[in-house]
Amino acid sequence: MDDRQSWIPQELEHLSGQGLLRRRRVVTPLAGGWCVVSGCKLRNFSANDYLDLARDPRVIAAAEHALSTAGAG
Repeated sequence: MDDRQSWIPQELEHLSGQGLLRRRRVVTPLAGGWCVVSGCKLRNFSANDYLDLARDPRVIAAAEHALSTAGAG
């Protein structure tokens, strides 16, 4: 590490000591609108399909009907 970056380890230690050091969260998406975060299974409200409607047969049938009657574009 060159001299311009020598302050970084000390600053990271300072932030860590104050509980301010951020950690990356690993989010594992699951089927059915769920995900796992830090070992906890949670409802994934940040996804577009949190209600799991993309695989609902009624929604698929309605989309097929709309495409066949109105088209796309």
